Amino acid sequence: MLVASVDVVDRYGAIDSHAVTTGDGAVWWSAEPCVGVAHVAGLTWLIADDVRDKDDHTQLLIPAASRAEAQESITADVSYGRLALTLDARGNRHWMHDIPWSVWGNLQLRDAAASQRLRHATAQQLEPLTNIVEAAAQETKKQSTVHKATSTSVSPLCRPNAPAMEAAATFLGTNDQELCASVVQLVKLSCREARRCASLNTQVQTLIAKLDSAPTTAI
Repeated sequence: MLVASVDVVDRYGAIDSHAVTTGDGAVWWSAEPCVGVAHVAGLTWLIADDVRDKDDHTQLLIPAASRAEAQESITADVSYGRLALTLDARGNRHWMHDIPWSVWGNLQLRDAAASQRLRHATAQQLEPLTNIVEAAAQETKKQSTVHKATSTSVSPLCRPNAPAMEAAATFLGTNDQELCASVVQLVKLSCREARRCASLNTQVQTLIAKLDSAPTTAI
């Protein structure tokens, strides 16, 4: 039960963190305003004040470990611990994002062991899957689009027995098709963001090089 959600300010009157106090006296810290706390399958999530974001999916946040961690996140102007968007084999938002956050407490883990592996995943462990996804992205660039489909089909990466699905199953230790597909889709999104960041970095470096080589003008 939510007792209070308070904006904590520093000596200059600026908000430096947000504290959520529950009925049992527990205090949770966050870098974003929250309206409640949800305990789901042994995990604690904070409910963001803006429950629906621009992609229209539930905003659940991992609590900050301390007020200092929440302060650091605000100072760096980054969102802390947002729950990743779960997609199905067709790349559509999973139905769980469409139910009220208050119902999430009734959900159960599909596979506790697989969940632990996901929580402690490393880049090295996911490298086989990442390589497959990146290779597929490069192959897609070579193909020309003849027409735009009117309905979303199952991604080639998420089809049964696809190399990406097999790599996900090996990592997770389960052949659960829905769970494997969601991991493949998440890696696909991560790879896309990494490419976008690399492209942006290249553009910035090119611009810096042009500025450095430009002739100086005396004032």
